[in-house]
Amino acid sequence: MKKLILILTILSVALLAPSLDAEARAAGTRQHYAFNYDFWFIDRESPSPYLAERVLMGVDLGIGNFRDPQGVFVGGIGGERIYVVDTGNNRIVELDSSYNLTRVIYKFNYDGVDTFNNPHGVYVDRHGDIYVADTGNQRVVHINDDLDVVKILYKPDDALMNEIAEFLPTKVVVDNADRIFLLARNVNRGIMEFDVTGSFTGYIGANKVNFSVYEMIWKTLSFRAQREQMMLFVPTEYNNIFLDHKGFIYTTTSFFTESDLIGLLDDSYDDTSFVTLLLGIGESSNVEPIRRLNPMGEDILIRNGWISPIGDIDWSDAGGVSGPSRLVDIVSNKQDTYFVIDRVRGRIFAYDFQGNQLFIFGGLGNRAGYFQLPTGIEYLNGTLLVTDARSGGLTIFNPTEYGRLIHQAMEEYINGNYLESGELWEQVLVLNANFDMAYTGIGRALMRQDRFREAMDYFAQKFDRPNYSKAFRQYRKQVIEENIVYVMVALIVLIGFSNIRKLVKKIRSIKEEIG
Repeated sequence: MKKLILILTILSVALLAPSLDAEARAAGTRQHYAFNYDFWFIDRESPSPYLAERVLMGVDLGIGNFRDPQGVFVGGIGGERIYVVDTGNNRIVELDSSYNLTRVIYKFNYDGVDTFNNPHGVYVDRHGDIYVADTGNQRVVHINDDLDVVKILYKPDDALMNEIAEFLPTKVVVDNADRIFLLARNVNRGIMEFDVTGSFTGYIGANKVNFSVYEMIWKTLSFRAQREQMMLFVPTEYNNIFLDHKGFIYTTTSFFTESDLIGLLDDSYDDTSFVTLLLGIGESSNVEPIRRLNPMGEDILIRNGWISPIGDIDWSDAGGVSGPSRLVDIVSNKQDTYFVIDRVRGRIFAYDFQGNQLFIFGGLGNRAGYFQLPTGIEYLNGTLLVTDARSGGLTIFNPTEYGRLIHQAMEEYINGNYLESGELWEQVLVLNANFDMAYTGIGRALMRQDRFREAMDYFAQKFDRPNYSKAFRQYRKQVIEENIVYVMVALIVLIGFSNIRKLVKKIRSIKEEIG
């Protein structure tokens, strides 16, 4: 009887294991909450860089639950006010840096009293002026800190905009020159720009359009009816924007097909086969999920990591979750480390200023630190804030010791304290020996100290060929400079010896002629 029970127990566990695995993957955990992809594109478990301190609900603030919050913003006077876009309740909720309620903005002074309708984005400048993407009312409302209207932006009188039935602004940012940049639904011409008076001045940063030779030939040879049914080669649409401390605009895009990202993955795998080049796969990509635009609208995001910043690279289908990451929001800090959030698997990805992956954490689920439908992410003094449209919560993440060490190592490097940066990366390695970026970080710090030979060793351990090549060139130059005296003496000796041989030969030749 005992043997029968044991056999049944083993069979039950064996049958249950796949379902548990599927459930874990459906929750977006990949069997672990935090991980990194290594050089071989294998996910390696890592310590958690951030942990959820609490999930703040509207009812905790005494204002009723948040409904379908579509984003969060940190800024305003002092730069530390928190604004939750409570879309379903048609309001903006303002908190102080300690997460205490300061006010609820649901009406403003305009021809008496006016209200919002389905707002999707908010931006608050250093003077306290508030810009709301009032989506349902098809406008952007600019009000001051006293809630008096300064100006309102409606659908511009533009030939391209006339093709769109409704003007549905979703996200807005404002630079130090008071230029307004906004995204509108179904607008794929780029970011709309308005001057300080609210006049429309044009578009910037339209996503580039690439198509393969195969697609071009096929479209050329197709009948007219077929061409009309084919997808037009048009730029993809941005879904979110963020203005960093230097005035550059980060954007995210989630409107693409899986094939659009093949080129980015092939670039990571260094695939340059004839077939992929012919089909337009390995040479270029139709879309970059993350971009960083300068004032001219040119993408200046650095992508030097061995994995392109696209979120997940494993698109396996498990638990009903499949396909590439769909990044829905982005934020950066003063070290140009940027964080993006993926609505497909509920993960947060962090990259440094060179495009190197720093950490990945999160997942789908109902527990603290997991998400159901993430919509927005913000950064406040090291803390990450994430809104969830489905749960109606604002999750507050604080960095762990592991996360703090990574940020401190980056900060010291940016500030030129390379010795201190290297020491911090050494501490990171103690906590996570599988972290490729720590080896690269130590190598970069050593290079800045002119310790090129040691840097080469660290780069070699994690197959960082670009940095290894840089270190090798500097090391070769250093060796030559340190031994230049010996090199010159050797050259003089060689030249002298060559001249002596020529002289001896000449003397012998003269003797033979005389003799």
